[in-house]
This record gives sequence, C-alpha cells and structure tokens, in this order.
Amino acid sequence: MYTTIIALAAIITLNAQQQVVLKNVANAEPTTKFSKSKVKKSAKSDVQTAPAVAMPVQAPAKPALTGHEGHNHDANGGHQLAVAPASAADETIAINELNHNFGKIPQGKPVTFDFSFTNIGSTELKIENVQASCGCTTPTWKAGPYKPKETGLINVGYNAAAAGPFTKTITITYNGTMSKAITISGEVYAAPATPAPENKGIQMLKNSQ
Repeated sequence: MYTTIIALAAIITLNAQQQVVLKNVANAEPTTKFSKSKVKKSAKSDVQTAPAVAMPVQAPAKPALTGHEGHNHDANGGHQLAVAPASAADETIAINELNHNFGKIPQGKPVTFDFSFTNIGSTELKIENVQASCGCTTPTWKAGPYKPKETGLINVGYNAAAAGPFTKTITITYNGTMSKAITISGEVYAAPATPAPENKGIQMLKNSQ
C-alpha cells in the first residue's frame, strides 16, 4: 500500500514537471533574435552596388574660323590662307553675229558670209578648227594667233544646191578645247527654167523663102 502511494506521487510529480517544461518551451523566445535594424543592415550588405560608369566627355565644338585680311585663324590659333571663290573664266573671243540669215536665194547660186571676231582676252587667241555640220557648207579661216584686240574673219559659204529652208551649224574650236557655235539659215527657191535662146539662122532662112 505504501509503495503504491509513492508510485502515484512520483507519477503526479513527473506530470507536473512535464507541464512546466512544455509551458516554458511555449513561452520561450527564439534563441536567435535579430532586430529590425540588424536585418536591414544585413540586407543592405547583401546588395551589390554596380561600379559607377564614367560618361564620355564630348570635346567642345571648334569655333568657326575667324580671320582678317590675308588669312584666317583656325581653332588652335594657327593661320590658314584665305581662299577666294573661283571666278568665271574670262571670255576670249567675241563674234559680231552668231546667226546669219541669207533670206531667199535662188537654187544653184552659192552664197557666202564673213563672220568677224575679236580677241577680247588678255592672251593670244588661236583658231584650232572650224567644222560645218554638212558638206554643203564650206568655212575658211586663218588660225592666227591673234593678239588681244586683234580681229579676224571666218568665211562661210553655202552651195544652195537643194531647194527649201535650211539651217546649218558651224563649230569654232579655239585655244585648245574651248568652242563656240555659229549658224547660217535661209530658204532656197527653185529658179524658173530659162527658155533656149532663139536660133536667128532659122529665122533668116524662113524670111528668105
């Protein structure tokens, strides 16, 4: 009987101790506790910051060239020769008439015209060639050279072989590769046929009979 009482007391005591332990476990705080500040600090330490990228620095625009008489200044303060705009080439030859009209001319009667020219340049003028557009037009000329202000002639002939209106071009080549064109024009009409001359011998024979 006494032994049974002692056993029951031991069981009750064990149960009480277990309940206390369970209660302490339930109310106990985690062994590892981090404050909000520590968590934030740890999170920040885990974030890697990308290295700063250096932005390219644009070179300042070079100022426009400034200058004064004779030369310009570049962006570095050096000197550059001023370039003048190219001027038009001076005309060398002046022709008194670029287009000549013969008017109406009879068929088969050749006509001619003298084109007069003057060297208005500052150097000598040389006529290299004068070329007509067809064989019915014949130019004649002297090559020169012609001194400044000196004049010359280009004679152009037309044979008037074909009836009808005509326009012919003559190209003058001078001083190497320079050229100028002149033209002749007109209208050729067919001339009436000329009657055969009277045979006076036959008439005298008739009168004698």
